[in-house]
This record gives sequence, structure tokens and C-alpha cells, in this order.
Amino acid sequence: MVATTCLMLGCAASAPSAPSAPPEPRSLKVTLTPGQAHYSIRSNLDVEQDVGGQIQESDLRLLYYLTAELAPAAAGLSATLVLDSVGRYDGTAAVATDFRQARGVTFKGHLQPNGELAGFQGGDTTIRFIRELREDIRGFFPRLPTPGAEPGARWVDTTERRSASSGVPLFIWSVANHHVEAVGEHRGEPTLPIRTQTSYHFEGTGVQGGQAFRVDGSGERHETELISITGRYLGLVSTDSSSFMITLAGTGLQIPGRQVRADTVSIVP
Repeated sequence: MVATTCLMLGCAASAPSAPSAPPEPRSLKVTLTPGQAHYSIRSNLDVEQDVGGQIQESDLRLLYYLTAELAPAAAGLSATLVLDSVGRYDGTAAVATDFRQARGVTFKGHLQPNGELAGFQGGDTTIRFIRELREDIRGFFPRLPTPGAEPGARWVDTTERRSASSGVPLFIWSVANHHVEAVGEHRGEPTLPIRTQTSYHFEGTGVQGGQAFRVDGSGERHETELISITGRYLGLVSTDSSSFMITLAGTGLQIPGRQVRADTVSIVP
């Protein structure tokens, strides 16, 4: 195009030149790339249960620091996540006694192109605090489409998984709708925001104080994750609300409840 325009100008120097066509937009496919970063993670959880007309409330306030390192591997990237320290824990007394053992705990896995960690391992799951953190850390990285995130992309993930982080074995079914927005800026860095709306249902059974029970419920989560156009994960803001029903075996007594959770992941400069 440039060469042709120059030849035309040479043949007819007096003719006005046509305006140049704007360059074609370059395709942008963002994936996570090797590197190390430090993060602060805050979680706030509020739970209410209606027991015989009496409202019982409990809450959790948690702040911890994590180092995440991605390194080239034979197929994709290897991930190492180290729990550097716990800055705050206000919650279950039984858990508060062992959170100090979490410092330095290391988790490892293979980061797949879609952001999931395969072969995830690490942490002593006999320690309740570590068991509860382990599941959150396993889902630390953002979900991405293959072969990468680009502005305007939309996709849906449907998953079924088992969780025991709360001490009650739960089966969770979820449908997540993802949307990549236009390139923005975060702390001066060009960034892709990924917005996700997830609907989920859960159910399970357990025993507490010798009393068998069943729990089932549903909820919705909204989150925005940020990834730089160079492939660095920058953080997350998430809100989650759900309602549930606990049914005591034998008596048929039902205890309704609801919980609200807010999470923030921030990269530490």
C-alpha cells in the first residue's frame, strides 16, 4: 500500500494524495505468562440462620498474602503459590488456633490454558484453616477462553465438583457466563477486564453433635477480574450471595439461612 502510494505520487506530483486508510486492528489474544507477583487477599463472609425464630449470626474476616509464580514447563506453565502470611483472621475459634501454621505453606499445580490448575497439591488438609484456604487458592487464576482472551469474547463454563472445605461434603453445580470487556487501564497498565456471572446450586449431608442433617441451596456470584495485556494477573473483586435450607434427619426440623461473601484480590506493587 505504501509503495503503491509513492509510485502514484511520483507519476502525478500535482494530484492531491488520498488519505491513508487506518491500520487494521491487531488481534489481541491474552493468556497468562511466566512471572512472579505478590498479592493480598481479603474475604468477608456473613452468615445468618433462623433457628426456631431466633436469628443466629456469624461472620469471618480474613486477610492473607500470597506469592504466585508461573514458570515455563514441558506443556504450558507450572504454578507455585506460597502463603506468605496471614494478616488477620476473625472467625471460628477452632480455626483461629491453627491459622499460624499456614505461614509458608506451598501449593503447586500445572496451569492449563483455561486458567484451571491441574494436579493441584500441597497443604496439610487435616488442618481446617488450610483445608478451607486450599480450595480458594486452587481457583486463584482467572478462567480464560482458548486460545486467549480478547475484547468482546463471551463463553460459558458448566462445572460439577465436590467440596469439603466447610467440613460438610457438598456437590456443587454451576454455570458461569464470562464476558471480556474493552481494553482499559489499571494503575497505568493496559488491562482486560473479565466480568463473570455465576449461578450455582449445592447439596450435601453431614453429622454435627450426633445429629444427621441435609443441606441444599443456591446462589449467584458476580466478579470482575483484571489481566494485563502482557499476561499478568492483576486481581479480582467479587460478591456472592446464597440461601440454603438445613433439614435435620428424623425430626424434619428445617433451618433456613443465607450468606453473603465479598472477596478482593490485589496485586502488591
